Amino acid sequence: LELDLGAVPAADKPGVAALCFAETPGRYLLEVAPAELQAVERVLRQADVPFARIGTFAEHSRLAVRRGGGERSPSPLLDLPLETLRQAWFKPLDW
Repeated sequence: LELDLGAVPAADKPGVAALCFAETPGRYLLEVAPAELQAVERVLRQADVPFARIGTFAEHSRLAVRRGGGERSPSPLLDLPLETLRQAWFKPLDW
C-alpha cells in the first residue's frame, strides 16, 4: 500500500498523527477497484462530496506512507515490509 497523507483533504494543517489516527466525523475510507474509480469519482463530484485519492495498492509487499510529494517525496514517514509490521503487531501476543 502506498499512501500520500498530503492528499488528505483538510481545512487546516493537521499533524501526521492526526492525519493517521483522527476519526473525523463524516469521513470514510473507500477501497475501489481501478475499473470503477472513474464512476465513483463522477458520482462523488455530482453529489458535491469532497474526496481525494490518498493511496493505491502496489505490486510490492510494503507499506509506504509519505506526507506530500507522492513517490518523489524525499523523506518517507514510513516504508517497511509488511512482514516486519506483522511481526511487530504479533510480538506482544507471543507469550
